[in-house]
Amino acid sequence: MKLDRKKKFIIGAFLLGVAIALALPAPWIFRDADHHSHQKATDSGTSWACPMFCVVMDKKPADERCPVCGMELGPVATGSRLSKNERVMIGLEVAALQKIPLVKELILYGEVDWDETRLSVVSARTSGWIEKLTRRISWEEVKEGDVLYELYAPELFEAQQEMLAAAKAPELLQAARQRLSLLGLDDREIDAIAGATTPKRAVARRSPQDGVIVRRDAVEGTYVKQGQEIFRIADLARVWVQLEVFEPDLHWLAPNTRVDLRDVSLGDDVFEGRIVFADPVVDRMTRTARVRVEVTNRRREDGRWALLPGQRIEAQARVAVNDRGRPLAQGEEAGPILAIPRTSVLRTGRRSVIYVLLDEGNQKNPFRLNPNRLPESIGYALVEVDIGPLLRRQTDGPLEEYYPLVRLRAPRDPMAPRVLEEGMVVATKGAFMIDSQAQLSGKPSLLFPQGRQTPTADGHENH
Repeated sequence: MKLDRKKKFIIGAFLLGVAIALALPAPWIFRDADHHSHQKATDSGTSWACPMFCVVMDKKPADERCPVCGMELGPVATGSRLSKNERVMIGLEVAALQKIPLVKELILYGEVDWDETRLSVVSARTSGWIEKLTRRISWEEVKEGDVLYELYAPELFEAQQEMLAAAKAPELLQAARQRLSLLGLDDREIDAIAGATTPKRAVARRSPQDGVIVRRDAVEGTYVKQGQEIFRIADLARVWVQLEVFEPDLHWLAPNTRVDLRDVSLGDDVFEGRIVFADPVVDRMTRTARVRVEVTNRRREDGRWALLPGQRIEAQARVAVNDRGRPLAQGEEAGPILAIPRTSVLRTGRRSVIYVLLDEGNQKNPFRLNPNRLPESIGYALVEVDIGPLLRRQTDGPLEEYYPLVRLRAPRDPMAPRVLEEGMVVATKGAFMIDSQAQLSGKPSLLFPQGRQTPTADGHENH
C-alpha cells in the first residue's frame, strides 16, 4: 500500500510539472516554440532553459532535452525589455520616484508607573498607638487635609501640655508650636490645641496631598515606632509610562520626543506624552532599555483615572529625519527626501537593488516615463543602491513605507542610470520576476552581481 502511494505521488508530481510547463506563456520565458526559432536562437548565442528551471545552458544538447528531467529545452529571452503582454503576465506595477517628507515610526510597548516625584509617605514622627484609623482601605482616594488616623503618643501629649502652659508667655508659645509641627501636626491641629483648655488624648494626622493610598501598614490599636511608614500616597494626576525599547531603536528616542499613547485593551483613548529620560543601561536578558514618558492623566466618565499603574500601554513615536534618513541633529531641519518605495527594493544581506524602467525609443531622455501611460515596449535596468532605514510618509493616512536613498553604487548594468532623480519610474510589483529573467539570461541580478556564465550541456553541475 505504501509503494502504491509513492508511485501515485511521483506520477502526480510529474503531471503537475508538465501542466505548469505547458501553461507558461510563450512570449515571456520562451519567445518562440517552433523548431525554426530554436535554430535561430542557437545561432545568435541565446541560452537554453528547462521549463522546470532545472538548468540553463549556453549550448543546446543533441536531443534538445533537459539532462535532469527530460523536458524539451526552450530559448531564454536575452533582451532587457518587456512587452505589454509580458507586463500583464508578471503583474507589473510601477511608481515614479519622488521627494516627500518622511518620518521614522516606532511602535513600542510598556506599562504605566507612579510618578516618583508625586509620591508621599506618611510616617510616625514619634512612637505611640493608633487610636482610630479613618482610612482602612488600600487604593482609596484621599484629598489633601483628609484625616488618615489618630495617634496617641506620650511625647505628643507632653508637647500639648507645654503649649497650653506657654499660652500666657508669648516668648515660649512659638517654640511650643514649632515642637508640635516637628512631631507631624499641621497648622489646623495646632490651632485647635491652642484653643483648647486641656490636651487631646489622640491627635489627628492628615494627608499631605491628593492621591491614592498605594500602601497601608496600619491597623487600629497597633503600636507604631518612630519613623515607621504608615501610609504611602501617590498622585495619579500625572504618571510615568515606562517603555521597553530595543537597542537598535534607542538612538531614535531623544529627550522631549513626542509620544502618542493608548490603552492596548481599548485602543480609542489617546494620550500625548514627552520622553524625559532613558535608562543608561540595557537589560542583558531582553536587550532592551527603559524609556520614561511623562503623561498628564485624566478621568473617565465614571470618575476613574484613565491610566492606572501596571496598565499595559502601546506607544507610537514619529521622529523627523534628515536627508540621509537619520534623526535630526541640533539645528537641522526636516525636508523632503528622495524616497524609494519599499516594495520596489530587492534585498539580500547588505545588498539592495531596484529595477528602473526606460523608454528605448526615447534616445534623448530614456528615463523620463509617464507611469500611467507606459509605451508598448519598455526596457529595464538593474540599479544597486545603498538605502537608509525603513521610513513612512509623514501622514495620518494609509501606511506608505519608503527607503531613503543614501547613495548609488557603481552601475554594473550598462543600461543603468548614473544618478537617480525625481520622476524616474521603478518597478514596485513584479521586480522579482524581472530579476529572475535577468538571472536566467546571465545578466547582473540580485544574487549574481557580475552576472553568471550558464552551464554547458552537462546541466548536472548545479545539482
